[in-house]
Amino acid sequence: MRKMEGRKGRWTGIGLVTLAALIWGTSGPASKGLTNGGMDVLTMMFLRNSICAAAGALFFLIFYRSVFRVSGRQFLFIFAYGAFVVAGTL
Repeated sequence: MRKMEGRKGRWTGIGLVTLAALIWGTSGPASKGLTNGGMDVLTMMFLRNSICAAAGALFFLIFYRSVFRVSGRQFLFIFAYGAFVVAGTL
């Protein structure tokens, strides 16, 4: 990751904290409205996590593509770990 330096980095940090506070503050009323509208809480959580995962993946795909590069050994570990987790939930 790049280190933020100087005045520009400070304003970027302030902007990101403000954005996080804004999103956090609107999540309560939004979830209350969706719940009152008949949406199941589990469905709401699934959609929220899916949208966040997709947005994060898109961000890293655009700006830090190297995050998705894995070696054969790493892929084998990820595959084995995933199979173990899926088998454990059955």
